[in-house]
Amino acid sequence: MLAPGTGIDVTAEASDEQGLLKVEFFVGEASVPASTLSTPPFVFRLDAPTTAQAGDQVRLRVVATDFGLKSSEAAIVVRVVSGAVFDSDFTLTPSNPNYEHETVVVTGGTFTLLGPHALDNLVVLAPGRVTHPSTSEGAEFALDLALDGELYVGCGAAIDVTGLGYDGGATPSGRGYGYGNATEEGANPDVGGSHAGRGGQFDFSGPAYGSLFEPNALGGGGGRGYGVPAGESNAGGGIISITAADTVRIDGALLADGRGRDGVYGLPSGAGGSIWLTSPRLLGVGRISASGPTAGRWGGGGGRVALYGDVDPGLLSRVEVRGGPASGSYAISGAGTLFVKRPADNHGELVVDNGGRFRPAYPREAWTELPWIGRGAVESVGTETVTDDEADFRHGLAGLWLVAESDPERAWRVVGNEHHGQTLRLDVSQRPLDLAPGEAYRGELRLDRLTVRGRALLLTQDAIATPQPPAIEAGSELRSGDDTPPTVQFQWTPGAPGLPGQRVTLRVDVADDVGLLDFAQVASGALDDVLQRLERGSVSSTTTTSWTLPVAPAEPQVDVALRSRDLFGHATLVSATLPLVADTTPPAIVPTSPAGGSGWVEGQSFEARAEVTDAAAVSQVQISFDGATKTASRISGTNTFRATFTVPAVEVEAPYEVRFEAVDPSGNLGVATVTVTVRPPFSPEGPTLELVCPTSGSPTVPGASQSITVAAADPDGVAKVEFYAPGAVTPFVTVSTAPYQTTFTVPSSTPTGGDYALRVRALDVLNHANEISVPFRVVAATLIGSRSLAADDLSLEDQSVAIGSGTLTVTGHHRFARLLVLTGSVVPASGAAGAEPRPLDLEITE
Repeated sequence: MLAPGTGIDVTAEASDEQGLLKVEFFVGEASVPASTLSTPPFVFRLDAPTTAQAGDQVRLRVVATDFGLKSSEAAIVVRVVSGAVFDSDFTLTPSNPNYEHETVVVTGGTFTLLGPHALDNLVVLAPGRVTHPSTSEGAEFALDLALDGELYVGCGAAIDVTGLGYDGGATPSGRGYGYGNATEEGANPDVGGSHAGRGGQFDFSGPAYGSLFEPNALGGGGGRGYGVPAGESNAGGGIISITAADTVRIDGALLADGRGRDGVYGLPSGAGGSIWLTSPRLLGVGRISASGPTAGRWGGGGGRVALYGDVDPGLLSRVEVRGGPASGSYAISGAGTLFVKRPADNHGELVVDNGGRFRPAYPREAWTELPWIGRGAVESVGTETVTDDEADFRHGLAGLWLVAESDPERAWRVVGNEHHGQTLRLDVSQRPLDLAPGEAYRGELRLDRLTVRGRALLLTQDAIATPQPPAIEAGSELRSGDDTPPTVQFQWTPGAPGLPGQRVTLRVDVADDVGLLDFAQVASGALDDVLQRLERGSVSSTTTTSWTLPVAPAEPQVDVALRSRDLFGHATLVSATLPLVADTTPPAIVPTSPAGGSGWVEGQSFEARAEVTDAAAVSQVQISFDGATKTASRISGTNTFRATFTVPAVEVEAPYEVRFEAVDPSGNLGVATVTVTVRPPFSPEGPTLELVCPTSGSPTVPGASQSITVAAADPDGVAKVEFYAPGAVTPFVTVSTAPYQTTFTVPSSTPTGGDYALRVRALDVLNHANEISVPFRVVAATLIGSRSLAADDLSLEDQSVAIGSGTLTVTGHHRFARLLVLTGSVVPASGAAGAEPRPLDLEITE
């Protein structure tokens, strides 16, 4: 539709495999084109003449021609309407009746509607914009229009109420505003606003709300972000409610998105608002959106959209009611709801689509919540009402069905209820209300079709009745009809009772088939500790918490309150109590070193060790020897305590006591002693040390593995034997007990013709030392491993050969310059299996 003197940009899309020669635009019945274009975009400005009258039609014909001179054409007809034209900002107040039942054409500026209005036609042309005022703490607004004729939103134009809903958390409490324009049901700090979809980081502070069938609620504001300057917040989306007696054509946009800003770090987003359109026919190439925004730290939930009438599939495919994806890795939010009721539908179609938005780490965090009645028992019955004093009915239940548990055929459609009320108003036009007090009831959602897709997660406590099973896309989920709370199990380690100073651990296992929302653990009594954690939809979780019990507890027990909630809000409360008792049992001490009766030599160092355990804890272990007392150190991860002492000088052999004392947190003392013998040294010299194998100067080759064995003795006792590579200051191996032997590898870079001399050093318990040099003569030879040498194999003939860790099997006569059979090698007698071995026939020339 156009008013006289107004126009719209018309865009044509044309393509051809042979290529396009031209696109021509003809106005009316003209034979000469008003515009000819050869390259895209193919855009033409269509204007209604200033002399046009209401009811006139302006026809535009578009002809596309390819290089083969073949043509195709399309045409549109635009109806001319007369009315008030607004090209700059204007506010239509409730007290202004001048435009009621008149046509309004907005061609520029912002046209703001306050209160409900009835117009004839509404035409919005680019760059015009129609909106309502922003909601404040004291006032709510909605764009509420009844049209006698049509609604047309042209390309580039918009009816836009983005961010005009409930305000965000700029208040001192930090909570955003939720349903009822109050913070009592608003999102907590660091939580996205909710509407149909739960906000990101949802914690039940701002519950979902709104009518599925008659969406007329503002979107919830996001909570305050920690560290965000005061006054900064993100509001939810506003309300667009339009009933048109004729066609609704959306070529531009209808927007009721929540507000989000990436530029303000840590600021949760607002939720999408409401769009409710009723018309015989809804079509257009534009889009409709009541989504959470694509910016903000914690996503705002999707809003609600309802379309009544014959909806064009193309327009329907461009309706978005999604949860906000949030910035970076932060929590996304639940999708909104799209309800469509066509003329042929009995109950209508519900589509829940989150556009594939999800976080792989938390695939079950973004839930959409349908309004639900739940289950209960009737307290009283009126002519058109049912009351349940135990119920807490939330806003927006109109359109759901109340069903008698005993007979599903007895059902009534809900027509209204108060928020947090106990009474439902029912439609009794089809069936008299015959429920009786005490009779059980349940809620039911009746639909013709239900589709859940795009990673959407849908929740309702009511049953869903559809002629065919709901269409649930892979990765999406539907949970309905559950009223079972989570299971909570706990275990104390060690078990009861607890002792002062004891380290205790509480393990808690929580589970719920639907999915867990959160877990809280509050310790009181002798302890003071709080643990809270979001579970984000997991079906099970385990928590372990450890405390050290106080030595002087103020209370005789530890009380830990455990609470787990599932995604429906069902909660389980459990108390884990650990009684405390006095500890009168001392620590147990088992000395492990030295052993009783051990002999020690004057000047020798030794380590005293003991295994010390206590039912509560070991506070301190002290070890005493020869008048010296030391605080023992604990070996990490064990119950072993140790300290090192030096044996005193004595003239004659004498007994000495090693005393172990252990104290627990309650002051209980445990004692254990070990008696050892101390004697004067037999010799002031170092140990005797001699080479056992091989003989000094034995040959070897570079790269060969060589073993060495020495004998060491000392009347005071050998403490250790150290083996050093040539020139080394630290041993490559230390051996503390006989036999004193090791294996080493001669470096492959060692030159031949010289010696490779090891240094071997022995020390006694008094640290007296002695050492010897063990030279090996390095010769040139071919180093081989296991090999068979046949009689006719002359590859090693007259060579120097060294066998390193292998077997050389020789057949027949062979002559070598040298043959070195090194450590781990063997040259066996030859012969066939089972036959008499033949002697080796070897000749060594050097």
